Amino acid sequence: MKEEKNIELTKEHLSEVTGGAGMKGDKGGKDADMARCPHCGAANTVPAKDGATVTCWNCGKDFQI
Repeated sequence: MKEEKNIELTKEHLSEVTGGAGMKGDKGGKDADMARCPHCGAANTVPAKDGATVTCWNCGKDFQI
């Protein structure tokens, strides 16, 4: 017998799963963006706000977006 699984997602989860934009922020309604660290090249999820300073998850160095 095949077991059916129903999964319910919130709008935030669905947005993350589908790669869609969030509801807040300065860049077209998105609240997060992806930026590569200029020091090591790692992809970082960053706030969708120009001028923000973030710390790279990989190398720990700060950079501005």
